Amino acid sequence: MRYPRTLLALLLASLLAACSGIEVDTWEPTQFAAGNYQTYSWRSEPFSGNVYSRDPVYAIDPILRELVDAELKSLGFRLIPRGGDFTVDYIYALGTRLGAASESASNISPRAGVRPNTNISQAERDNAIALSGVKETRNIALQLNDGKSGKEVWRAVLTKIVADSNEIDDRRTRSALRSGLRKAFRDMPQAG
Repeated sequence: MRYPRTLLALLLASLLAACSGIEVDTWEPTQFAAGNYQTYSWRSEPFSGNVYSRDPVYAIDPILRELVDAELKSLGFRLIPRGGDFTVDYIYALGTRLGAASESASNISPRAGVRPNTNISQAERDNAIALSGVKETRNIALQLNDGKSGKEVWRAVLTKIVADSNEIDDRRTRSALRSGLRKAFRDMPQAG
């Protein structure tokens, strides 16, 4: 009797992990693999810790650097202060995305009211309205550039729809970035 419950719990946990809410779009790593890289360095300096700002990039920068370093280390790459075989850089930008209107939203008005002869439940109506508007996103474009030429050899773009743009939760940010970076680096070759 325990076996089916354990199996169900593992299946549920894997489904929840797969639904992290982050879209990851990466380049094929063939151009990166051709470089036979062993070392890397960051292209830009980290933000100083003495600056207080409500801008999310100040919270994201140290977390992103730590997680990228961990992923690259697990692949066998070695961080050096300057002059690595490749450099790592990122661009952080806020964005917007139009929501996709649901099939059941065709006859739905945002105004509340009675609609006779419809078979749409209140929950479907509310979801169709909530999901069809403009959504704020946070986007990170992670770039790996050749150390000698400076040309970009690999890129990953992580996009997440923001649920609460007024609150920065380091724990949730770390979890979302870890999940997105694992997806991004999944097909990367080992060092050398």
